Amino acid sequence: MNQQEPLVYYAWSDPQPLPAAPALPLPMQPYVNELYVPPMIQPIPSTDGARLRIWMVPAQAQLHSGLPNRTAIWTYRASPDAPEDPQPPVGPTIEVQQGQRTHIAWVNALTNPDGSFARHPVAAVRDLPAVVQLAESGTVHAPQNLPGFTLGQYDQAARQVPPWTVVHLHGGRTAADADGWPESGCYPGQVQSSIYDNQQPGTLLWYHDHAMAITRLNVYAGLAGLYIIRDPQEHTLQLPRGADDHELLLLVQDRALTQASDHPDIGANQLLHKTGTAGADSIAIDGGPDHVDQAPMEFFGPLTLVNGRIWPRATVQADVYRLRILNGANARTFRLRFTDTDGNPVVVPLQMIGSDGGLLARPVDLNDGAQRGYPGTITLAPAERVDVLVDFGPCSGQRIELRNSASSPFDGADADAANPLAAFLAYPQVMRFDVGARSERHQLLPWDQALLASATPWSYEAVRRLKPVERLVALVENDQGVLQLVECAPLADGGHQRHWDGQSRLPITQLALRQRGDAQHRLYRMLPGMFSDTVNYLARDGDVEIWKIINLSPDTHPIHIHLIHFKLLARDTYAEVERVPEQNPTSDSAAGGYAIHFDPAADTIALDPAETGWKDTIRVNPSELVVLAMPFRAYAATDTAPEQGSRLYRTGRYMYHCHILEHEDHEMMRPIVVMPPEVIDHMHAVGASQIAPSAEPPTGWYMDMGEHGDSMDGMMG
Repeated sequence: MNQQEPLVYYAWSDPQPLPAAPALPLPMQPYVNELYVPPMIQPIPSTDGARLRIWMVPAQAQLHSGLPNRTAIWTYRASPDAPEDPQPPVGPTIEVQQGQRTHIAWVNALTNPDGSFARHPVAAVRDLPAVVQLAESGTVHAPQNLPGFTLGQYDQAARQVPPWTVVHLHGGRTAADADGWPESGCYPGQVQSSIYDNQQPGTLLWYHDHAMAITRLNVYAGLAGLYIIRDPQEHTLQLPRGADDHELLLLVQDRALTQASDHPDIGANQLLHKTGTAGADSIAIDGGPDHVDQAPMEFFGPLTLVNGRIWPRATVQADVYRLRILNGANARTFRLRFTDTDGNPVVVPLQMIGSDGGLLARPVDLNDGAQRGYPGTITLAPAERVDVLVDFGPCSGQRIELRNSASSPFDGADADAANPLAAFLAYPQVMRFDVGARSERHQLLPWDQALLASATPWSYEAVRRLKPVERLVALVENDQGVLQLVECAPLADGGHQRHWDGQSRLPITQLALRQRGDAQHRLYRMLPGMFSDTVNYLARDGDVEIWKIINLSPDTHPIHIHLIHFKLLARDTYAEVERVPEQNPTSDSAAGGYAIHFDPAADTIALDPAETGWKDTIRVNPSELVVLAMPFRAYAATDTAPEQGSRLYRTGRYMYHCHILEHEDHEMMRPIVVMPPEVIDHMHAVGASQIAPSAEPPTGWYMDMGEHGDSMDGMMG
């Protein structure tokens, strides 16, 4: 990568538009290196299941053949011995069979040759300015689009983080002691022993680090890998299976690299995590009156890696391929589309057959513009997966690129094509497919092909007939810029739901919510929302619950729920959030609560068919409420309708959180405890709904879901 010209600060504050920047030259030639295919390994059968041992080790990676030196990483390996060739920062793919009880020993071997702890390979930069100016040319850029520190402050404390790790099998229906609780980390020389029963549909999971407050750094360092559960249905459907049979597993991430001039202790082309600091003040320029706002707290890198290599190419035949794609980025959402080499969209037959939790009920045509807002695309927020059949048959002899068009921070929209750099989209390239001669090994499935009966969508009405527990969670960015999952408990007097009259003062700990069909606003108490706060949610083993998650922040949040897979029932939309002044201000600085009003001109959002299967991560867009059916119950392949009472027999402490890793590390994460219903019935703690109103401070949150009578029809899935 070429050394860029010197940088200077540039006075700027939000919401000024970012000056349009000229296109950046590619720092290296794309599509030079062949796609890396991680080795696929299977556990060794034993008398009590099967066993596997995985080591976490420091290593050197060649991210691109055009880089003159290697990049320090941490990675997972099936052997503690270093391979002859440098390994990309992605672990081996673990392949198991449905129901195969598997013991995995995760060995922390992150040490130097002398046995001392390995130094963290990621250089972290904080207090990043929102914009910088090139001193010679005078052009203004977002520093996320450029290599190097770009006037950010080197975070010495992050560099001193020890190699402390804990592994989470994302999407696994695991026992609590194998779930990867973030505070249960291991030092080098220690082993995390986990048992995975794999009692769930065949699907693509992934394993990654989950250590408290440093997940963003450990995953960024390379601690991530793929995990496949195979089941008989794949064989019945004759789906591609394995790299030699046209199945490609793609782990997509973004990264930034250092420059030689950044710091005397850090070489060029090393992993660089650079962000603004959440809630921090703007940066004074040279001690004068001018300031520049800080960059977002989320990481958005200019370089896209697929399976640990920058902008690789894959040589394929003109045939049907099964692409199983995981977004393993810290914060970036990808909206992927196929294009020619000039970036013009190319219509390639796209048949989605699976999601996070396994196969769909029926194939979905991703090119169907009548049912999808962005036809011909695959949208994946961090941690989401997709299983899609792609027919390269019409493309024989062509070079087909996969490009990204999503804005960052993501709000549901594409980046502005006229100024993509303003949305931190420095380079849209992801990878290229070089299509060869025609082959007829596989075919697309019939559009009416039954895939997985239990993935049949559930209606909101059918779930409500179960009289389930209903929970409300608000995604909030407070005045200090801290993002929280705020759990809301209904307020009651004498066992009756309390309502808001639309005029009285709302304390800051209250939320007034009027849903479709409600004549009045229901009142909720907003409970403390940090990870270390008291557990508020006890789930009964065997129950199906309804969770409603409303996003009061300006960006999309991918919410991941451990232990279970859920189904999306409905989405509803609101007008833009507004701040409501206190009616009885106690000080001049009292800003009051928030108001969000239902948009009477908008209808409920039609569900994307691509989101109708089993999910473990869901995108919650700004000013949206999503409704989820949450089955804390056993999996049965033939289930097509919700029911209560079939126990999961998985109890203990789990969690849910935003899967933007910078949000997760700043405690946008909450615990939930699953227990036998008989035990919960014998607990005598005072319910959250009985909190005394006299304890509430003096402002509030207000949401109006509209004037739509007393019917729930508009919310039916």
